[in-house]
Amino acid sequence: MMMNRRWIAAALVAFGAAACAVGEQAEAPVADSLLEVEIPEDFTFATSRGLTVRATGDASVITETLAEIRLADGELVHRGPLSSAVELAVPTAAERLSITLRSARGERTLEVPVAGPEAVVTVE
Repeated sequence: MMMNRRWIAAALVAFGAAACAVGEQAEAPVADSLLEVEIPEDFTFATSRGLTVRATGDASVITETLAEIRLADGELVHRGPLSSAVELAVPTAAERLSITLRSARGERTLEVPVAGPEAVVTVE
């Protein structure tokens, strides 16, 4: 019985040492001072940005149309009319919006690219 415990203990020590050796990786160089860290000129801590969503088309059709604006992950960011521009805060990584337009004429969903400070939706 004592021999089994020693064998198990030895096996655990050997396994632990092997696991450490496998998991070792080269360390990245560490700066001695924060002043030595290179930061890209375009870097910001911003995780969101302002975006204006504006509708174009026949004014009477725009007035009677309601919109649901969602991010790519499905998160709802606006539900309501687009008769005036809508100011949103969207993640900086957002590249597209999914916009569902509903009116008496029916329903349709559009994928609208997000490039720059404005996204334009054509309401027909």
